[in-house]
Amino acid sequence: MPYEPRLTITPKILDNMVGITEKLTMANLNRKGSKLPQLRRANRLRSLHSSLAIEGNTLSIDEVSAIIDGKTVIGPHREITEVKNANSAYEMMDSFDPLRKDDLLEAHRVMMDGLVDHAGSFRTGSEGIFDGEGNCIYLAPGPELVPLMMDNLLEWLMVPDYPMILKTCIFHYQFEHIHPFEDGNGRVGRLWQTLLLSKIDDSFEWIPVESMIRKYQKEYYESIDLSNRTGDCTVFLEFMTGMILDALGEFAESTVSIECGETLKGSEAALYAMIRDGYYVNIEQAAKQIGVSRPTLNRCLRSLKDRGIITKEGNKKSGIWKITEQGWTPE
Repeated sequence: MPYEPRLTITPKILDNMVGITEKLTMANLNRKGSKLPQLRRANRLRSLHSSLAIEGNTLSIDEVSAIIDGKTVIGPHREITEVKNANSAYEMMDSFDPLRKDDLLEAHRVMMDGLVDHAGSFRTGSEGIFDGEGNCIYLAPGPELVPLMMDNLLEWLMVPDYPMILKTCIFHYQFEHIHPFEDGNGRVGRLWQTLLLSKIDDSFEWIPVESMIRKYQKEYYESIDLSNRTGDCTVFLEFMTGMILDALGEFAESTVSIECGETLKGSEAALYAMIRDGYYVNIEQAAKQIGVSRPTLNRCLRSLKDRGIITKEGNKKSGIWKITEQGWTPE
C-alpha cells in the first residue's frame, strides 16, 4: 500500500512555511560573496556535533573539530568513532541520491561502521522506545515490514502532494516511526532530511538545522512521541518547520565584515549583499525580497549611506546605489 501521511495543515505550519520562504531569500542574499569554505566548515561542524550530542555523545565541539582535523583527542573510543563516521557520511552527502534505498543503506553503513554488527542493513529484530522505568512506550513496525515501508516512503517523495520542504519533515517523522535500523536511526534520519533540503535549495548545505533540534531536544522527542501515539504527524510538522525557520533566521542574521572594520547584520547585511552583487533594483523590490517593510528598508539605506558604506551615483530618482571603497568586503 502506498504511503499516505496523516496530517492537518494548521495555521502554524502555514506561517512557518511562509517564513521559511522569506528567510531563504535573505539567506541566499547574505551568502553571496561570503567565504563559503569557512562558513561551510563552521556550520558543518555544528551539524555534526549537535546531531551526535542528541544521541548522547559527550565530546565538545572543540574536540569534534580536532578529530575532524586528524588530531589526537583523548575520549571514549566509541564517541571518537561516531565523530569520524558522521564526518565521512556528511562529506559524502553530495554523492547520495535521496530517493535511492541503496544510498540510504550506504549512508547508514558509513555512519555506523564499527558501531553495530549490521551497519548498512535494515534491522532484523524488534525495536521500541522505552521510558525511564523500562516500559515500552512505542513499538516500531515488525522487521518484516521495514523494507516495503521504506520503499513506499522513498517512492512517496516523488509524489507532488505537498510542498517539498514540508515533505522533508514528513519523511523525517515517518523514518523515525519506521525505525528501520537497529541503531543510528536518529542521526541517519537527520542527515537524510538535510540531504533532501539541500536538493531543494543548496543554502541548506550551510544551515545547521541539527543545532536547532539539539537546542529543543526535549520538544523534538515529545513531538515524535505524540505523533506516534496519535498516528498523525501534525505536531511533529509544526515543530520541525519551526526548527527550519529558526535555523534559517539564525543564518540570515549571519554577519558581513567589510573593509572599514564594521560588521553588518540582518537586513543591513542582506541589503548590502544585494547592492554589492548588482541585485538591487528599487526599494519595493528589495523590501519584498529581504522580507521587510519599505520604511525599514529606507532606514537601512540611510544608515549605510550615513556611515559611508554605500553611495548613490546619478540623480535622486534614477541613480544607482554603489558600495564605496571603504565598504568593500575584504578578500
